[in-house]
Amino acid sequence: MATSAPSPQYSALLSKQVYLQEQPVVVTDLWKEEDAAVIVWPELRQLGIKFFLVSIGPPARAREFCDLTGFPEDHLLADPDNVLYDALGMRKDVASTFFNIATPQSIWQRIQKDGAAGLRRAISSWKPWIPPKQGQATQQGGVVVFDGQRCVLEHKDRATGAHIDLRDLLRAATPLAKTSPAT
Repeated sequence: MATSAPSPQYSALLSKQVYLQEQPVVVTDLWKEEDAAVIVWPELRQLGIKFFLVSIGPPARAREFCDLTGFPEDHLLADPDNVLYDALGMRKDVASTFFNIATPQSIWQRIQKDGAAGLRRAISSWKPWIPPKQGQATQQGGVVVFDGQRCVLEHKDRATGAHIDLRDLLRAATPLAKTSPAT
């Protein structure tokens, strides 16, 4: 159930502009009080939950990502100025990116799980790219799940590859499910 008092995470995103399909949008205008919204990827649409992936870089780079991965372009927000990452306080430093023990641990877990198949696929199509803003090369991501204006889950990646467990994300998002797929 949504509540009338916005969470600090939602308030931090008010008036933050990003790009959706190369058009400027205010991120909090993408869902209503009665909607559940997840700023991340994938299976949640079937549950009637809106989801968005936020990427650093310009809209053209976001389009390239969609072309390469098949990710739905209407769910990818380009954040060339880091307004969302900065508003939510996502980590962005050399220590988290290169010197955190969680980085090799997360890579090792992927190797043990499936030979790091996803990482190998990503590397096989990787193209060198310099982000538009200094510091974006060390930007860590995360996941934020909203029930209207209320944050019900926040995860900030503590290191490269140290992402949220998808089961934890689904545990938080599934109770917010609607009866029909979200658009």
